[in-house]
Amino acid sequence: MKKTPFAAILIIAVIFSAFHGQLSGFFPRLFLGLLLGLAYYYSGSIWLTMIMHALNNFLTVLMVYLFNAKITTVDMTKLPDTSLWVGIGSGITVIGLLYLFYKDRKPFIPVEVEKELEEPLP
Repeated sequence: MKKTPFAAILIIAVIFSAFHGQLSGFFPRLFLGLLLGLAYYYSGSIWLTMIMHALNNFLTVLMVYLFNAKITTVDMTKLPDTSLWVGIGSGITVIGLLYLFYKDRKPFIPVEVEKELEEPLP
């Protein structure tokens, strides 16, 4: 088996989702774990992933609060019957699209920029 960063990110996303301990939200958290892992891999910044995770948690708490205050009718604590299958299908679609997008990607080679211009710009 070829060892790739995506395989490592997928394994960590599964662990991330499993350790949250709620089976009904396993696939949405798996998808979130993939997004966070890919964000870290491509940005190299742990701060970006921390902000993304905090934003996700904040929006979830906000929606639960708004539901309890009867400001919205969207109950974040209950999933509709079809949401699991829609989530699985969406996750598979996103993973497939990411694979198609990145499979023929060329490695990034930085271009050296001359430190000083030969002639000053007008």
